[in-house]
Amino acid sequence: MLFYNKWSLSDELDERVKSQFLSLESVFSLQRPIISLGKQSEVFSLSVEGQTFYIKRYFKTKGLGSWLGLSRYHLELKNQRWFRQIGLQAAEVVGFGEKSLCLKPLRAAIILRGVPDTDDLMALKMQQPQLFADKRWYEAVSVQLAAIVAELHRRRFCHNDFHWRNVLVQRTDKGPQLFLIDCPKGMRYFGPVLTYRIIKDLACLDASARGFLSQTQRMRFYFLYRGIDRLTARDKSFLRKILHRDY
Repeated sequence: MLFYNKWSLSDELDERVKSQFLSLESVFSLQRPIISLGKQSEVFSLSVEGQTFYIKRYFKTKGLGSWLGLSRYHLELKNQRWFRQIGLQAAEVVGFGEKSLCLKPLRAAIILRGVPDTDDLMALKMQQPQLFADKRWYEAVSVQLAAIVAELHRRRFCHNDFHWRNVLVQRTDKGPQLFLIDCPKGMRYFGPVLTYRIIKDLACLDASARGFLSQTQRMRFYFLYRGIDRLTARDKSFLRKILHRDY
């Protein structure tokens, strides 16, 4: 069949929650304030039975990749679920589906269970900059973020959009906890392309820190990421490439 429809909801959802997301058509009929609007998708939230869900609706997919099963919808769905499979904290996918022509989604949606008591790292930078002066808080965030990035790169996976806005920070009694969201461009790479993409990821993260974090704080992150106490000649060359890349 050229055209096909697919819709799936987690069995763990309460029936009253499921009633809000019965089909792709019902999700597209929901009228809510849009939180984020892009060229291919839009995001809004919906609270049901005391739980908040974030719905990303893809109203368009572009490029050759969308005909090959590599649309942003397919990649985001795959990546968000994979993060949790390999032990990284990430928002949970509780619903997804698409209406497609062959492998190309004509429209699609992903439903994520909201992570309570969170703000993204960029929002914290803008609204609560004093947190970054708290050594204990900042160290906890840096250690976790460096470990996440290192683990992804160890698996030859690059995010390709590693802005601070795509990292959630949850407030808990045990300190800040990091969660990944919004990764519709991430893929695995090999050889020189992998090195190039790793540099891009690190430069993207560092771009948000420039002019805000001290050079010492930024270097501390790199040391944590590499798991080293001293820079080698290779590290210095790598850092020059990161710092000279513009975002």
